[in-house]
Amino acid sequence: MPSEPTPRPEGPPPSRAFVVTACVLAAIPTALHAGSQTLFGGLSTDIRQALEASSPSMGLMAAAFGLPVLLLSPAAGMLVDRLGARRTLPPAIMGYGMCCAWFGLSASIANSTASRVAMGAFSAFLYPAFIAVSMRLVPADRRQQVVGRMQLALGATAILASLAATPILATDSWRAAFWTTAALMVALGAVLGRTLRSPYLTGHRGAGSPLPPLSVRQALEVPDIRRACAVAFVTGGLMIAFSGLLNVAVARIVWKLPESDWGLVNASFNLAYALGGVGLVHVTRRLGLARTIRAMLLVLAGSTAAWAYLPLAIGTPAACVVTFAVGLGTSAMSLATTVAVRAVPVASSGVAAALSIAAMSCGGMAFQAGTMASAAIPGTTPIERAHGCAAVVIAAVLLAYVTARRIEDFSPRRTPSGAARSGWD
Repeated sequence: MPSEPTPRPEGPPPSRAFVVTACVLAAIPTALHAGSQTLFGGLSTDIRQALEASSPSMGLMAAAFGLPVLLLSPAAGMLVDRLGARRTLPPAIMGYGMCCAWFGLSASIANSTASRVAMGAFSAFLYPAFIAVSMRLVPADRRQQVVGRMQLALGATAILASLAATPILATDSWRAAFWTTAALMVALGAVLGRTLRSPYLTGHRGAGSPLPPLSVRQALEVPDIRRACAVAFVTGGLMIAFSGLLNVAVARIVWKLPESDWGLVNASFNLAYALGGVGLVHVTRRLGLARTIRAMLLVLAGSTAAWAYLPLAIGTPAACVVTFAVGLGTSAMSLATTVAVRAVPVASSGVAAALSIAAMSCGGMAFQAGTMASAAIPGTTPIERAHGCAAVVIAAVLLAYVTARRIEDFSPRRTPSGAARSGWD
């Protein structure tokens, strides 16, 4: 279903300076949120020792963040569409910041887990609100570039957070890292509350739509949103799984790399994910959106096979190349978001983005749970478990490929049939 033409809101269009400022300020909290989650993974050893937590307790603490994102993202997207980013994003940013401070002050497992749950609930608003801001302010032919640049920011922040984890561990200052994030988030919330003053950002009428935004049920009735969610489940889910547990497990168990090289392998994955978000924008101009998604899924299937079935002790350079290819395949997550957003009117872009994020969270939890469950299978070696996980991943990727074949092809240089050609379609 192509985007319906949407009339421009009343009043003068926003200036270029306002558009750039609003989009950048709306993107920073999501990037900081991604960095704080990367820090949580990198500092998990210190956090575990400080809280005297067991491995199951740390697993529960990690899951405590993802579950609210999965459950609340669709509702958060609907609220963003109905109330506007101006009314939803600043409170969500400040709430997330206060939860980071709460986590930094926690001295017990119960308090830490509760703060992670609240953190996940507030973070459910961040990405849908960014998408709503950018889709309402940016002309149609530049929207995919905005999503791609956001992915670049997320990948770059993850790399910086990974690098920052080492000195933080050395100085035993993990609490200060979360306090710093909290201060930045609260300050950004206050700034955005004063910045996002535009008729374009005040609910569905701000998008120029006389009709209310789509509900979650109505959005899921759009075929391309369901297809985008299938792609997001695989690519986004694997991005979550590979950037943490799976990548380190293979580097340690399958490839037998020294511990000093694990960070380098993980950084190559995040670098590919970041660069792919921007690079794929140019690829889609030649191949179209649907063909590019299918190509990236094939890259993901092939690199996953190499990731699990290559000979042991392949060496760090080869491991980085393979991991880079996996990261490049998962960068199709930005394309899945683009498919979801362009399938609905601009006034419903928040709920469309939220559904893709919920699918990504669901995929991440599924792949991580499957990895942990495979470790409990008796009578199997680590290599056999790695091969089994890879087979399941490849099957999921190929199923997503079949689903993606039905996505309406689209290039930023060509407007979908029936959609307006103006910048505000």
